[in-house]
Amino acid sequence: MACDLLADTAHPGNTETLESGWFSPDALPPLSLGRNLPELVRRMVVLARQPELGVDLD
Repeated sequence: MACDLLADTAHPGNTETLESGWFSPDALPPLSLGRNLPELVRRMVVLARQPELGVDLD
């Protein structure tokens, strides 16, 4: 697991994020493509499941 749920609370309003939630890497919600690409999210999942692959650097 890449993270632990610390509290089950409502998402606070802010100008950065409209909402938050849990989702499957195979069913991503619309992303801010200037900041997050679907292929990068999927790659993070692969690396979390297979830490022996190391890290990706750019």
